[in-house]
Amino acid sequence: AASAAPLAQRPKAAIVLRRTHPRAASMDFELSMASKRFEKEAAKRKANEKARIERQRRERALADQKRIEFEAQAEAERKAALESAEKLRARHEALLEKNKGVWASQALVPQLNLSAEAKGIRRRADKISLPRSFGEYLTPQHDPSKNGPMFFELAFGTRLTHATLLDFSAPEGVVGLPPKVLRCLGLDSSLYSAGAPAAAAPGATAMDASPALPALGPPAQQLKVTVTYRALRPGTFAKLQPVFSAFQRDMGDIKTALELELETHATLSEGDIVVVKSIEDGTPHELRVISLLPEPSVSIIDTDLEVDIAPSIEAEEAQAQERARLEHEKAMARRAEEERARRQQEEEARAAELHAAAAAAREAAAAALPPEPEVSAETVTVLIRVPTGERQPRRFLRSDPVAALFGFADTLDLGDRHGAYRLASQFPRRVWERPAAGEADAVRTLAEAGLTGKQEALIVEFIAPPEATAN
Repeated sequence: AASAAPLAQRPKAAIVLRRTHPRAASMDFELSMASKRFEKEAAKRKANEKARIERQRRERALADQKRIEFEAQAEAERKAALESAEKLRARHEALLEKNKGVWASQALVPQLNLSAEAKGIRRRADKISLPRSFGEYLTPQHDPSKNGPMFFELAFGTRLTHATLLDFSAPEGVVGLPPKVLRCLGLDSSLYSAGAPAAAAPGATAMDASPALPALGPPAQQLKVTVTYRALRPGTFAKLQPVFSAFQRDMGDIKTALELELETHATLSEGDIVVVKSIEDGTPHELRVISLLPEPSVSIIDTDLEVDIAPSIEAEEAQAQERARLEHEKAMARRAEEERARRQQEEEARAAELHAAAAAAREAAAAALPPEPEVSAETVTVLIRVPTGERQPRRFLRSDPVAALFGFADTLDLGDRHGAYRLASQFPRRVWERPAAGEADAVRTLAEAGLTGKQEALIVEFIAPPEATAN
């Protein structure tokens, strides 16, 4: 009872039961969901902001790259313009010096002009007509006693030729050109009558005629030729090349025909096309000017000009085709020789492999042979003749198996021949095949095989030709 009293006085654990209201639980769930949505939206806004910053960074980098490229292109164009201007200035100064202080240049629309031919002028092939304004600018600079005749450089795209002056009667902005000059510039004079604007020839390249300048229309939109005053030195040598081989074959008096044609010219330029007519029947033949001395463009007025005729372009093309054919044949022969050498190397390598294999087989066969017995009444000497003609003797016991003969033959050098073989005697003819393992003949003795004499002579006979065996 005394111990029970204190135990009853101990405090008891308080148990509190709380009951959550259903509405309060619902509010907690909604708050939790709202918090999660807020966190999700905040993360999304953060990712969007990061993506926006990265996009702006890329856009700035791209803009900077484009700016750098634009500045580099502008700088390159500026340098190119400066270089072009410097080249033009240097050319201008060089021409001023060469032209003895005279300078005149203008881009003009080309037109067919036959005035020189109509007037019967002797050097009519390259006489051009210029506008009056061109003459008013050039004439005060030009002193005939110091500068000589008026010559002009005519440039159209990559084409270049030269001419001399007919008159200053062409319309403003126009240059009148004879057929020869138009032809040398790649312009087809046959498509237009006199006074009509010239058009690019069918064979002219894209460099010769800019697509931005159509053949017809107002002068500002038409093809233009740059006409520049040039002083030319007298020519001393010209090399001409016919287009077709018929020139040398059918021309007849080439010297006279050339003299008659060149008398109608005042200038020659490398790349010009000269049409020489046959004296006999008037057949025209085209020749190209491929070389001139002392300069690429010369005057041929009052000068002794040495002319050389090169093989025709047609002949050169035929020669080039023949050279190509010969080169092709040489290449084919070279490839055939290389193939033959390759096959020979393969055959030699294969023969070396076979030789090495045969040597290894002979060594293995020699190692497998039992020792050669001493001479006795029980021994027989067998001489085996190989395909090389050599005879190799060896003693065997009459009790040795026939397989021992083949074992000995395997140690012999059979030359270049390989394959299955048999042993045979000639008088009388008897044949021994190599016994296979497990056959009755594999254990048959020499005595049982009829080799009972003191000496027996055998030969090696191949069962199949070496070629067939190798194949």
